[in-house]
Amino acid sequence: MAEIILGIGASHGPPIEVPPENWDVFREKDETDRRFNYQALLKRAPKDIASKITLDRWREYYAAIQQGLAQLEDKLASAAADVIVIICNDQREMFGAANTPMFAVYAGKDFKSTPRRTGDDVPQWVIQSTQRRDFERSYPVDQALARHLVAKLIDDDFDIAVCEGMPEGVGMGHGAMFLYERLLAADKVVPVVPVIINTFYPPNQAPIRRCYRLGKSIRGAISSFAPAKRVAIVCSGGLSHFIMDEELDRRMLDAMQRKDVEAIMALPQERMVQGTSELRNWITAAGSLEPLKMTLLNYIQAPRTLAATGLAFGFAYWEQDNAFGRQ
Repeated sequence: MAEIILGIGASHGPPIEVPPENWDVFREKDETDRRFNYQALLKRAPKDIASKITLDRWREYYAAIQQGLAQLEDKLASAAADVIVIICNDQREMFGAANTPMFAVYAGKDFKSTPRRTGDDVPQWVIQSTQRRDFERSYPVDQALARHLVAKLIDDDFDIAVCEGMPEGVGMGHGAMFLYERLLAADKVVPVVPVIINTFYPPNQAPIRRCYRLGKSIRGAISSFAPAKRVAIVCSGGLSHFIMDEELDRRMLDAMQRKDVEAIMALPQERMVQGTSELRNWITAAGSLEPLKMTLLNYIQAPRTLAATGLAFGFAYWEQDNAFGRQ
């Protein structure tokens, strides 16, 4: 039977690829972002925020982020997984307002990335943030496992959308592509099964309790998959942004490390909005990885404005706790 041998949690975001010398573009973006009240955030920003958004500090954040990613890449390589289930979300890349499923499984033969953005109006940071992506490459899917997941999740009373292919001009979103951009070597080919969650868009954003239970059902489905495959679970996204919420991030991470399901279920869902909504990917992964031991490599807050807006990054892995034998 198949076995989950490793879990990976990794934040993603443009600052991972854009050199810190260019992070002023994010400061400028935040100062005019209509999704939040920048002036109100300025009034409640920490008094020492100016010392945290210097170029030297940005370089420190960037170096810590690269270190976390390198450690997770090494972990994933050494695990030698036969297939990777990637838990991610979509931001109007695969799905649009006309069709936004709460939960979807991609079960096509393969997929390509969302097409490259081109034109004079495309910001340089957007180009830099996707510079590692091979837009022409096809990425293989383990269709047998994908269809098995669908069947078992339906048995567990989940209504699952199934994607068997992509319309012309549509590709897999950045959440899933991050696996190939930064967590797998460029020449490494590992079949994947993308599980896509609507974290962003009302009115059918996935509730926390459903995300955790989905993760548990994914674990059960994998354990009942007949081929003896080594399966890794990777979640991509978060942590809190662009309004960083350290208290929420640490509450979630601490509850996961303690395997405190009640604490996870009690997390304030009303604070999981916009980018912070991607915490749902981590919660789903935690459900699927509950028997394994979670190790947090690093938690990094990377502010970029005087209003303390920015991205919070987390890097963690789950693996067998050898001190206590098989769980």
